Amino acid sequence: MEDRLGIAAARELIREPGHPAAQVWCEREAKTHGLSGVDVFRHYMKRMSERGYGRLTIRAIDPEAGRAEIRFDHSVYVAEYGQVGRPVCYRCEGPIAGGMEYVTRAAGRALRLAVEEVRCVSAGDEYCLFEARPADGADAGAKP
Repeated sequence: MEDRLGIAAARELIREPGHPAAQVWCEREAKTHGLSGVDVFRHYMKRMSERGYGRLTIRAIDPEAGRAEIRFDHSVYVAEYGQVGRPVCYRCEGPIAGGMEYVTRAAGRALRLAVEEVRCVSAGDEYCLFEARPADGADAGAKP
């Protein structure tokens, strides 16, 4: 897909479906398991990890600010691409954003979030790292 559409277009095309799907998944799992708030997101990261994408670990999370850092180890995408000099795990950005938006709503905030892979093993980093933040740049100086 990247070869045909380019990386930016492929990234958008892949990211979008995961975003609303994550919100629906979190809502259903919260009801099924009696979870709320950050516990729903922790459960989501655990289940994504169990499905073989890699190990997703919440390093920091602030639902009220709409900020989080998610470390991603043993990425299936890194295993596929190898060292290519750029981030390749962007397929997780939409699902992470959707899951975090569910948590921010539970915290009483209706924020549209952006998630970006800021480190990637395929780009030469020690590990992959995603950062979530408000999409409009509000509270841009706050850290999780």
